[in-house]
Amino acid sequence: MARAVLVGLAYALLWEGAVVSVAPSASSLSIRGYTEGVLAAVLSGGADFTVRLGPVSASVLAAVATLAALGLAVLRLERMDVN
Repeated sequence: MARAVLVGLAYALLWEGAVVSVAPSASSLSIRGYTEGVLAAVLSGGADFTVRLGPVSASVLAAVATLAALGLAVLRLERMDVN
């Protein structure tokens, strides 16, 4: 459990923060980029910020990331020995 928290923090700090700020094209591989793309579509009139992903591509990529994480979790849980 502690390892999962550390991996999540490392991802949030290193990838979402540092890498995306240095290489803006990497935002297409970040959860923040997906969220901004979907929010820009939902708040089309009130939001005034630039996004790198359109609403369709952001939604598709977010769904792919969610399904990949779900698949990985299923594989890991199938290997666990629960008595």
